[in-house]
Amino acid sequence: MRVLKNKIRNLFIYFFLSAGRLFLSAVYFFHKLAPDKKRISIVSRQRSIPNEDINMLAEELKRQSPDAEIVVSCRSSGGKLWKKFLYFCHVMTTQMHIFATSEVVILDGYCVCASMLKHKKRLKIVQMWHAMGAFKKFGLASLGEEEGRDRAVAKAMRMHRNYDVVFVSSETCKELIAPAFGCSTNIMEVMPLPRTDIIRDPDAAAENKRRIFERYPQLNGKNVILYAPTFRMHRGISDYAEQLIKAINFETTALIINLHPHDGENIEAGDAIIDREFSSLEMLGAADCVVTDYSAFIFEAAAAGKAIYRFVPDYAIYDYQRGFLIDIDKELPFFWSDTAEAVVKAIEDKNYDAGKTKTFAEKYVQPGLNNTKRMAEFILNLSERK
Repeated sequence: MRVLKNKIRNLFIYFFLSAGRLFLSAVYFFHKLAPDKKRISIVSRQRSIPNEDINMLAEELKRQSPDAEIVVSCRSSGGKLWKKFLYFCHVMTTQMHIFATSEVVILDGYCVCASMLKHKKRLKIVQMWHAMGAFKKFGLASLGEEEGRDRAVAKAMRMHRNYDVVFVSSETCKELIAPAFGCSTNIMEVMPLPRTDIIRDPDAAAENKRRIFERYPQLNGKNVILYAPTFRMHRGISDYAEQLIKAINFETTALIINLHPHDGENIEAGDAIIDREFSSLEMLGAADCVVTDYSAFIFEAAAAGKAIYRFVPDYAIYDYQRGFLIDIDKELPFFWSDTAEAVVKAIEDKNYDAGKTKTFAEKYVQPGLNNTKRMAEFILNLSERK
């Protein structure tokens, strides 16, 4: 009986979303009557304010092609029901017009317009994704998992279709990530995110540290730990953060908790700093070491050469609900524990291997600078202004 109910539910979802797709296609037909433009657009539903990657790429595109129109459209699809309704209106108006009139559209996540609609032949769609490396399951690779999408929903929404190019951060990531996008490795290009130029720039790190220490003078003279946990869809991290806070000696150590943008939890901070002013990328400049769990931020921290520790009190639960793209026991060369006390002790004892961290970073994030320049050049070559 339960299996039958699920099948009926999935069929209902599929036909409802399929009908929705027909409606969107009808609206999009009229948008496609608009004249083509010399336009390259960056579209994100991950955030309402452009992050470093988007800003850096847009600026470099303008620098390399002053005659091109560079459009940045960021609008979060999350939040309360009325916000979702406003996002739907945004999709049918602004976003559809962008897809209908652009030569190239760059995405940093799944986009309804990109995957569900039929586009003009001249349009090239590039998926640069919002995270580097290959760590936890996402996209089509996580279908059926507790934190993944429903298969019927994914099928009706044509998840991750219509990409002409998918950027990955290293050759190693191609085979690992291909199942998440349901694509061939032939359309993948090794193109680390623009943020890598900041991560590997000592001057940028020094400037970020200056700004952060100016905002939080209590960091001076302390060993600074940055705690950057991943977002859990059905559970919070407040209990884990509070365990870490209790284990730290704040006379010698400072703790900055940098929550995921989608995480709105209230945490009993004590002497810790709960920061929402600076990005995790900026915070790397101020951190002596990083504590994380299953976040792709681990690749940024490794690329920055930081000492990394993993606090994973819910490993079995997370593995069951989400799962991983890699064998983390084999691939991650970092100290880990399910207790905050053990993690803090490892930090105090400087229990990490800088050489192994460097090797790990180079395997999953292509070494080198000027990635923003390379990415912009590649995108411009996709347009009609070759």
